[in-house]
Amino acid sequence: EEEEVQNDNYFESFLRFYSETHEDQDPRAILHRKEREKEECERELEQLAQEDAISCTEIADVINQQMKDRLASADKSIERFRSKVTEEEQQDLTKLLQLYNEKAISNQ
Repeated sequence: EEEEVQNDNYFESFLRFYSETHEDQDPRAILHRKEREKEECERELEQLAQEDAISCTEIADVINQQMKDRLASADKSIERFRSKVTEEEQQDLTKLLQLYNEKAISNQ
Protein backbone atom coordinates (compact mmCIF):
# COMPACT_ATOMS: atom_id res chain seq x y z
CA GLU A 1 0.00 0.00 0.00
CA GLU A 2 2.82 2.34 0.78
CA GLU A 3 4.28 1.61 -2.62
CA GLU A 4 0.94 2.47 -4.26
CA VAL A 5 0.85 5.82 -2.44
CA GLN A 6 4.39 6.51 -3.57
CA ASN A 7 3.45 5.61 -7.17
CA ASP A 8 0.35 7.80 -6.96
CA ASN A 9 2.44 10.69 -5.63
CA TYR A 10 4.98 10.15 -8.38
CA PHE A 11 2.31 10.17 -11.09
CA GLU A 12 0.60 13.22 -9.58
CA SER A 13 3.85 15.16 -9.49
CA PHE A 14 4.61 13.92 -13.00
CA LEU A 15 1.18 15.10 -14.23
CA ARG A 16 1.51 18.44 -12.43
CA PHE A 17 4.87 19.04 -14.01
CA TYR A 18 3.71 18.21 -17.53
CA SER A 19 0.37 19.97 -17.22
CA GLU A 20 2.31 23.24 -17.38
CA THR A 21 4.11 24.27 -20.57
CA HIS A 22 7.44 25.28 -19.01
CA GLU A 23 8.09 27.58 -21.98
CA ASP A 24 10.44 29.60 -19.87
CA GLN A 25 12.76 26.58 -19.77
CA ASP A 26 12.68 25.83 -23.51
CA PRO A 27 15.35 27.75 -25.46
CA ARG A 28 13.28 27.57 -28.67
CA ALA A 29 10.23 28.97 -26.89
CA ILE A 30 12.36 31.73 -25.36
CA LEU A 31 13.82 32.58 -28.78
CA HIS A 32 10.35 32.57 -30.35
CA ARG A 33 8.97 34.84 -27.60
CA LYS A 34 11.90 37.25 -28.01
CA GLU A 35 11.38 37.36 -31.78
CA ARG A 36 7.67 38.13 -31.29
CA GLU A 37 8.54 40.88 -28.79
CA LYS A 38 11.12 42.30 -31.20
CA GLU A 39 8.60 42.29 -34.06
CA GLU A 40 6.03 44.01 -31.82
CA CYS A 41 8.58 46.66 -30.84
CA GLU A 42 9.47 47.23 -34.49
CA ARG A 43 5.76 47.60 -35.39
CA GLU A 44 5.28 50.07 -32.56
CA LEU A 45 8.39 52.03 -33.63
CA GLU A 46 7.15 52.15 -37.21
CA GLN A 47 3.74 53.37 -36.04
CA LEU A 48 5.39 56.04 -33.88
CA ALA A 49 7.57 57.11 -36.80
CA GLN A 50 4.47 57.46 -39.01
CA GLU A 51 2.64 59.44 -36.31
CA ASP A 52 5.74 61.62 -35.88
CA ALA A 53 5.91 62.28 -39.62
CA ILE A 54 2.22 63.24 -39.66
CA SER A 55 2.73 65.51 -36.66
CA CYS A 56 5.73 67.19 -38.30
CA THR A 57 3.70 67.79 -41.46
CA GLU A 58 0.84 69.27 -39.43
CA ILE A 59 3.24 71.52 -37.51
CA ALA A 60 4.89 72.66 -40.75
CA ASP A 61 1.45 73.45 -42.21
CA VAL A 62 0.53 75.53 -39.16
CA ILE A 63 3.83 77.42 -39.27
CA ASN A 64 3.48 78.05 -43.02
CA GLN A 65 -0.05 79.39 -42.54
CA GLN A 66 1.14 81.65 -39.71
CA MET A 67 3.94 82.95 -41.94
CA LYS A 68 1.46 83.68 -44.74
CA ASP A 69 -0.84 85.47 -42.32
CA ARG A 70 2.00 87.58 -40.94
CA LEU A 71 3.27 88.43 -44.42
CA ALA A 72 -0.23 89.47 -45.46
CA SER A 73 -0.51 91.62 -42.31
CA ALA A 74 2.90 93.17 -42.98
CA ASP A 75 1.92 93.88 -46.61
CA LYS A 76 -1.26 95.63 -45.42
CA SER A 77 0.73 97.69 -42.91
CA ILE A 78 3.22 98.70 -45.58
CA GLU A 79 0.43 99.64 -47.96
CA ARG A 80 -1.29 101.74 -45.27
CA PHE A 81 2.03 103.48 -44.53
CA ARG A 82 2.63 104.19 -48.23
CA SER A 83 -0.88 105.60 -48.57
CA LYS A 84 -0.36 107.79 -45.51
CA VAL A 85 3.00 109.06 -46.77
CA THR A 86 1.56 109.72 -50.23
CA GLU A 87 -1.38 111.59 -48.69
CA GLU A 88 0.93 113.67 -46.47
CA GLU A 89 3.16 114.46 -49.46
CA GLN A 90 0.11 115.54 -51.44
CA GLN A 91 -1.04 117.75 -48.55
CA ASP A 92 2.46 119.26 -48.25
CA LEU A 93 2.57 119.95 -52.00
CA THR A 94 -0.85 121.54 -51.85
CA LYS A 95 0.25 123.79 -48.96
CA LEU A 96 3.46 124.72 -50.75
CA LEU A 97 1.60 125.52 -53.92
CA GLN A 98 -0.89 127.59 -51.95
CA LEU A 99 1.93 129.49 -50.20
CA TYR A 100 3.69 130.01 -53.54
CA ASN A 101 0.55 131.38 -55.13
CA GLU A 102 -0.09 133.64 -52.15
CA LYS A 103 3.48 134.95 -52.32
CA ALA A 104 3.29 135.37 -56.07
CA ILE A 105 0.07 137.36 -55.71
CA SER A 106 1.49 139.55 -52.93
CA ASN A 107 4.62 140.30 -55.00
CA GLN A 108 2.66 141.70 -57.93
